[in-house]
Amino acid sequence: MVVNLHVKQRLQDGWRMLERHWHARRTEGRLQRLQRQVRRLEQRCLSLQK
Repeated sequence: MVVNLHVKQRLQDGWRMLERHWHARRTEGRLQRLQRQVRRLEQRCLSLQK
């Protein structure tokens, strides 16, 4: 049981590190994509108002 708990903890720690690294990497691209989408939406709204 103790060994299982230890392994579980190590797995969770490794997973958290991976998640943090992956998240930091992904958020950059996601932010850029979101900004592009927002700009597109703004342009569409402006053209609809005219």
